[in-house]
Amino acid sequence: LNKPSGIAGNAMLAAETPQEQFNLIGAGRKNLALNGNFNVSQRGNFTIASPVVHNDYVLDRWRTDIGGVVGSVQQIPSGFAVGNNSMRILATSSATGYMGFVHRWNYDELPELFSDTQDNYVVYSGWVKTNSAYFQLYVYNGGAKGRVKHSGSGEWEFISTSIPTSTLDSGSTADFNTFLYNNGTVPIATGDYLELSQMQIEINKTGVATPFEHRSYGEELALCQRYYEVINKIDGVASAVCNAAQYSSTHVFGVLRYAVAKRAVPSI
Repeated sequence: LNKPSGIAGNAMLAAETPQEQFNLIGAGRKNLALNGNFNVSQRGNFTIASPVVHNDYVLDRWRTDIGGVVGSVQQIPSGFAVGNNSMRILATSSATGYMGFVHRWNYDELPELFSDTQDNYVVYSGWVKTNSAYFQLYVYNGGAKGRVKHSGSGEWEFISTSIPTSTLDSGSTADFNTFLYNNGTVPIATGDYLELSQMQIEINKTGVATPFEHRSYGEELALCQRYYEVINKIDGVASAVCNAAQYSSTHVFGVLRYAVAKRAVPSI
C-alpha cells in the first residue's frame, strides 16, 4: 500500500481491510458536532459581522451566549484554511462579562452520549484562536467538566478535552461550551475575540481526539434541517410556502413537505 503523508508505514501495512484503515486513521461517521466546520447558515448571511443576541442560534446548531458586554458574530469563509470556515465572536465594548458559543445535546437525541455501562470517553476538540487568556473549552452537564484553556496568543491552537461518558447525567443536557469565562464573569475589553474551526464531538475508548471528520455540504445541511428548515425562500428569495392549496371563507389548507424528518413537531 502507498502510505499517505503523515501516516506510519507499518501501521498502514498492518491494515488489510478498508475498515481497519478507517479505525487507524479515525475516519468514518464519528463527529457528533453538527456543522463543526461552519458551512451551513440557514438563518441568514453572517459573513458580515452582525450584533450578538444572547441565547440565539446563528450558524446552524451553534448558539451564542453573551452577558455584560456587547459584541458581534461573523462567519469567515476559509478563515482557518482554504475550504475550512471559522466563526468569530468579537467584543465591541469593554466590561466584566462572558461571551462564547454553545452546542447542545440531550438524552432523547443522543442516548449513546450518556452511557453509564460502556467504558467510553466523550472528546470535545477543535481549533481555537483568541487574544484572551480567559478562554475555556468545557462540557457543562450539571457543572463544568474537563476545562481546558488557550494561551491567549492570538494564534490558532488545537484544544481538546475528554471526560468519561459515565460522568454525564442523562437527566441534564450536555452543553459543549467555548467561552471567554472563568467559572464566572471575566474582564473583557473591546477587541477581545474568540474564533473556532473544525469543532468535533466524538465518543471513543481512548479519550484522545482524532482527525476532524469532513462531511459534504449536502449531508451537513440535512443534519441541520432536522432542527431548523427554511421553507419560504429559494436562494434567499421569498417564494410560496406550498404549491397546492384550497380555501374556504375562513381557512386556507395546504400541503407542505419537509426536506427531512424533524426531531419534534416544528413551530412555523
